[in-house]
Amino acid sequence: MNEQADLVIVGAGLGGLVRALALAGEGRRIVILEAQDRFPVTRRGEILQPQGLAMLDQLGLLDAVRKAPCHVNEAFHFHRIGGSRLCTVDYRALEPPYNYCLVNLPSITQAAVLERLRAHPEVEIRMGCVFEGVIREGGRGEGGKITGVRYRRQGELVTVRTPLVVGADGIQSPVREALGIRARIHLYRDAYLVILAPRPPGFHHDGRYHLGRRQILGLFPISDDRLYLFYLVPRKALEAYQARGLPALREEISVIDPTLREPLEQVRSWEEVATMPCRRVRADRWTADGAVLIGDAAHAMNPHVGQGRNQAMADALALAPVLAACFRKGDFSRNALVAYEAARRPQVELLQRLADEETFFWNAGDPARVWLRDRVFRRMEAHPDVSWKILRNVAGLAVEPLTIRDRLRMVL
Repeated sequence: MNEQADLVIVGAGLGGLVRALALAGEGRRIVILEAQDRFPVTRRGEILQPQGLAMLDQLGLLDAVRKAPCHVNEAFHFHRIGGSRLCTVDYRALEPPYNYCLVNLPSITQAAVLERLRAHPEVEIRMGCVFEGVIREGGRGEGGKITGVRYRRQGELVTVRTPLVVGADGIQSPVREALGIRARIHLYRDAYLVILAPRPPGFHHDGRYHLGRRQILGLFPISDDRLYLFYLVPRKALEAYQARGLPALREEISVIDPTLREPLEQVRSWEEVATMPCRRVRADRWTADGAVLIGDAAHAMNPHVGQGRNQAMADALALAPVLAACFRKGDFSRNALVAYEAARRPQVELLQRLADEETFFWNAGDPARVWLRDRVFRRMEAHPDVSWKILRNVAGLAVEPLTIRDRLRMVL
């Protein structure tokens, strides 16, 4: 089977869907290929940072997302396990209207984008389609211009001729591999157990972190009656936690926050507990002649900064004007696409560094790093200018690396 499209997007995650939506309505045929037979249902919550809110507003989707079950989170409170409050990160210090973040399920944002795409028949989403490779002018190998893709659906091999392929296909990214783009994938030593539980009576409206020695318990309201809970565990201990049983996990978490004891009693099966491994991807390049990578395929990051899906959307929207120029000129070379990569790398690399620094200190178990982490948290409110810079970076509203002076002031 042979078909023709103006653009093929591999991966129907949020980044790929937003990429299609940003180009929809311009008369171009867009085909989205998704390997899964259906959109997955996840127990993970997601944080839409102010940058993500602004992008959803730009797409005309923010009101729809806010009307669905979600939680407007204005602050995060950090506590020492067994001790007092360390600090509060208050999003209300940012300029309105995006001076908060939204916590919801990924399916809510995805549903809003899918609903809008239904009005654009030129965009076709094909489920159960396994990407098999790119077609290059002049045959196989990494040289030559890309002229299409191959995928397999129900045993049938299909060819789609296209001048441009977008790889939005996640950390392992078959598109990245087919392009011959090297990437360094780092698997962190710690993972998270994730639970959606009933929201305890009296739980305040803000997110909460409990930090200890190699212990992190995060609690984010996700709606009026539900709580998104994530608990740090060594990746190699995941099987041991399952072997110990759910009652032991419930007790371990309840010792940290006793208000969770009763809600966790309603979590009765390990099927209600998801695991979240943490990976970082650093691709050597994000573009090739006739192809581009977005989201986790190019730059997955540790979830500490809560920016994964936000950055996938930022990629998709930053790519829009670059692709408009490519279609206008009929030029889909790497030279024509590299402006997208140049625009996006500074923020992505800053957030990856920030996430790694947070991982190094937040996940610490040795006394020296724990002491230093707690001291920095306690001094956050004494240095509002540095806290402001950190907040704007995490919110996605700025690219302002901390200076040596900033760091010293937070410690000395």
